[in-house]
Order: sequence, then structure tokens, then C-alpha cells
Amino acid sequence: MATVKNASTPQAPTIYVVGGGSIGAFLAGRHAAAGMSTVLIVRTPERRDILSGGLEFPPAFGETGGFREKPVVAIWDDCPPFPPRSRIFVCCKIFQFDQALAQVRARLQDDTEVIFCQNGLGVFEEAEKFLLPTLRWQRAICWFGVRARSPEHPEEFLVAGTPGIELGGSGPELLVQTATDLKKAGIEVLFEGPAAQAEWRKALW
Repeated sequence: MATVKNASTPQAPTIYVVGGGSIGAFLAGRHAAAGMSTVLIVRTPERRDILSGGLEFPPAFGETGGFREKPVVAIWDDCPPFPPRSRIFVCCKIFQFDQALAQVRARLQDDTEVIFCQNGLGVFEEAEKFLLPTLRWQRAICWFGVRARSPEHPEEFLVAGTPGIELGGSGPELLVQTATDLKKAGIEVLFEGPAAQAEWRKALW
């Protein structure tokens, strides 16, 4: 497997999505479909090989709008330090959080943006213990559902609801940049209040 190269442009960040589950696959697929340089990082070579052939999102409930995309899929051993102007979506399960954050920290640049997409409470506080020498972090709450179609089709995912993400965290300029790129990828963006409140609303929901 070829190593992922440090390739980026001044105009747009390189998108890294950590976690090859449903939400991670969706975000990687959407960003790649929007023409952004996108790398989906998964835990095992077996998962990499399964998803490298492409990600399939059939239309939901007979609607139009399904898509297929083929982002770069890699394991950590394939990834050098993140290039300048990288945006990292951390989408792994909460029980894999510490391991993923250690890998992210080893590759951070001064201008790397880190976006936490886990469900649950206190995610940023947990990350802050050992991850962030930077304040370029954001919290994303996903208000839609994605699941794998079946064990027989691990590269296919079904989406429920209108894709929407609530953002909070770092300064307004970074939030606006992230929101602009998410909208280009066909994802609605909400700003409803502090990130901690969004965590509680999602947990209660």
C-alpha cells in the first residue's frame, strides 16, 4: 500500500476522517464528492481493503440523491504528519478515542484543525487532557443517522434524515471556514449555542 502523500493547496484544507464506521465513511464520501482532497483513516488493513473499492450510499427510501465516491483509504502506518492546512474529523467510537487521539497528536501541525464528532458528554474535556497544544478545535454534533447496509455489503451505507451538523468550539473564523466546506459537501450546518449545550441536547435526544 502506497503511503499517503502530503499534498495540499493554499485554497482548501486536506480533509482527514478518522474512523471507518458509518459517520466517518459518510463524511469522507461527501467531502471527496465535493472535490476536496480527502483521506479516510481506518484501524485495520482489512477494513482499508474493503473500503478502498469505493463507498456506496444508495438513495434513502426510494428517494433520489444517492452517491458513490472513492476517497483515499489508509491505516495510520500509511500516514505521515498532516500537511499544512489539514482538517481532522475524529469519528471513531468513544472506546477507541484515546488511541485515535494519540495518533492524531503525533501528526499535528501548528495550524491543524481538529473536529470531534463523537456522541456523548465531556468529549473535549477528555481530549484536552493529552491532545491539544492548539486551540484550533471544534465540536460537531451530527443530527442524522447513518448505518451499514448489511454485513454482506460493508461498503454500503444507508442515511436517515437530512444531513445536518451543529458546530461549536473555536473562533468564529474557523467555524465559518468549516461550515462553508461542509455546505459545499451537501451538509447543513447549525449554530445553536455553546458546544457543551449541544452535547447535552444530543444526549437527551
